[in-house]
Amino acid sequence: MSERFYIADDRLHALIDGELTARDCADVESAVAADPVLNQRVALFRADKARLAQVYGPVSEQPLPREWIAMIEREARKPRMFSLEATAGIAAAFMLVIGGTLVYRQALPHEEPIVEEALAARNDAMPARQTIALNANLAESLSVTLSANTVNFALSAGSATNAGSAGITATTAWTLAPGRNSVGVYAYFASAAAALTDGAGDNIPSSAFFIADNAGAPAALTNTVAFGAANAGLKLATVPITAANRSASRTDAMTFNINLTGGTLPQLPANSYTGTLNIQAQATP
Repeated sequence: MSERFYIADDRLHALIDGELTARDCADVESAVAADPVLNQRVALFRADKARLAQVYGPVSEQPLPREWIAMIEREARKPRMFSLEATAGIAAAFMLVIGGTLVYRQALPHEEPIVEEALAARNDAMPARQTIALNANLAESLSVTLSANTVNFALSAGSATNAGSAGITATTAWTLAPGRNSVGVYAYFASAAAALTDGAGDNIPSSAFFIADNAGAPAALTNTVAFGAANAGLKLATVPITAANRSASRTDAMTFNINLTGGTLPQLPANSYTGTLNIQAQATP
């Protein structure tokens, strides 16, 4: 039969927490190794320490609840019938609940409320818990804003240079979902043959209307794009979309010119000509 040793719980906790001197540590470890009962108690204490640290570790810096302080003060005034070892065990359990560094697991005739709470933590006791479901939605959006909505032209018969009265800046802004790979910005007319018209059969075609975008070379609206009539559009920009610019914007500073040198335009009759230029953005796919 193996020799049985009695070692108080506070010394076992001191062993677990590394608080013994080298000599005492060696003595206690030798006794634990020789006694299966002591070995089991140490294993249980280690498990309690790990569990309580997991449960109460995040709140270890919070102040002690007032009701606990009052309870401790009331208990301190009561006569005690416990041994010094039992008192030390209660203090150890209290410190475990607060900091997760010590634990008390010694059986007492009547366990204190603090000890009961500490032991309840082993069973995942989480009283008075309620949950709140959180839902948040960021909607996709794509918009085009223009700095102005009217441009006037003072036409000169047969002239290649008939600049607009002002430039216009288009600001395209977007917030996109994953899967979108590009944003395109387009300028277009509803008719290639009659971009501007006097309403009496005399027209200025889209091929005579030029846009210079962001100080680039002027380009006529002669392409077929995602919107408008065939051969009546111009793609101003294509912006590749990545994870870095799913929410972003771009600007297109446009200036305008009408060239009246082509075809029959040099003989365009004097009149007032009106038209509508569209600026539109599209995210794909």
